[in-house]
Amino acid sequence: MSYLVIKDVEKSFGDLKVLKKTSLSIEKGKLITLLGPSGSGKSTLLKSIAGLESIDCGSIMVDGVDITNMEPRKRDVGMVFQQYVLFPNMNVYENIAFGLKLRKMSKNDIDKKVKEALSLVELENKMHAYPHELSGGQQQRVALARSIILEPKILLFDEPLSALDRKIRKNLQMQIKKIQRELDITSVFVTHDQEEAMIISDEVYVMNNGIIEQSGTPKEIYNNPKTSFVARFIGTYNVLNKNEFEQHFKIGINTNEVAIRPEVIQITKEELGEEAEYKLKGCEVTDVSVIGNIIRYEARKDDLIMNIDAINNDIKGSEDIKLGDKVNIFVPKKQCIFLSA
Repeated sequence: MSYLVIKDVEKSFGDLKVLKKTSLSIEKGKLITLLGPSGSGKSTLLKSIAGLESIDCGSIMVDGVDITNMEPRKRDVGMVFQQYVLFPNMNVYENIAFGLKLRKMSKNDIDKKVKEALSLVELENKMHAYPHELSGGQQQRVALARSIILEPKILLFDEPLSALDRKIRKNLQMQIKKIQRELDITSVFVTHDQEEAMIISDEVYVMNNGIIEQSGTPKEIYNNPKTSFVARFIGTYNVLNKNEFEQHFKIGINTNEVAIRPEVIQITKEELGEEAEYKLKGCEVTDVSVIGNIIRYEARKDDLIMNIDAINNDIKGSEDIKLGDKVNIFVPKKQCIFLSA
């Protein structure tokens, strides 16, 4: 049963309509991500849930209660921002305990809860440290502990990891996911980072120009994009329009565009056999990039450029394809995704 229900929400700033009849529903205990570029409406929708932005029309329900016009402090919503917003004159323990003190909780109960929260975010040995003595990742974990200790009905994350370096982000992504599942808190996470959304989410809602273009599990979103925008925004799909595809692959199609993942394309310097379905011969390798365990090739045929990903290995007998080589590529028909828009 849906726990957070957003129905036909609209929001404008002057003449700019930021949210256009946006609707979604989230089951209790799920972590969903609002994913999209800047200006897509994702942060405005998050702030509308928190009550930090009023909406023009529509409704927001949490656990059967209409919170659309409720004051932010009465919504029982926790929020973790990109900026840590810690009190510089308080140590870690005091920062986490602050909200509980406002609730007039007993000293013993506060101590128990703060130590539980410190254990969850693995900062027991930093309880007496001050914010300026912590790394960015540690400060964000304090901010997370400060939010979860209040046991909110909904936990909101507004791009909380975007200021951190890649290694710390990876660690915190897994930690947030683990804590969220352990506490069973319904959570909404906002990011513009596609990889982050795929790692952290139970479901992803891809937003563009104030609407939700597509929603589903990370696997569904990546493997089956429904629109041109989703295909171009998620991963590194090759998206060809009808004319490009028919001109180069010599096959007629009844759709506007075709999306092809780079890892499903086969690249070779050898001649293609009859079993190769969608063929593109006589391409030139115009770029070769090593991305960890992936080698990304850029192959050009006239005005068409295709990106191809292959596993980076030095197995004896594997083809050595270099910059400037002439190559042929082919795509299994079942790996082509025919888009309607």
